[in-house]
Amino acid sequence: MFFMREIAELFNLLSDQTRLRILNLLFQRPLCVCELEEVLQMSQSRISHQLKLLRAANLVIDERDRQWIIYRIQPQTEHFSQLILDILRQWLEQNEIAKSDLARLQECMVCGSRRTTVCNGNRKIQNPNVK
Repeated sequence: MFFMREIAELFNLLSDQTRLRILNLLFQRPLCVCELEEVLQMSQSRISHQLKLLRAANLVIDERDRQWIIYRIQPQTEHFSQLILDILRQWLEQNEIAKSDLARLQECMVCGSRRTTVCNGNRKIQNPNVK
């Protein structure tokens, strides 16, 4: 059961555009920081900080895959939390920034295999069509 304070904290957490954009991408597939960094065009430290907050709120979990830490949406045990995430996901499906991020994710995944291409070197995916 949620108390008023917990509800306020959840909505406060969801009031940040960067966290919403990260959740939007994680609704699609598990990702590492370098993949999020490439899609969102943000620094590793900014993304890591937001992931830390999402993890602390039990919205995101992480797991190790060889040298990478992979983030995914945490399955919710509380009905209220799951309901909020479901509504958020539906809203993000209609949002132009969120749609743009998903298009960039698709572009990045087509240009190289996950983690092997993205995370090597400068952690950048080079589009083969751009010279």
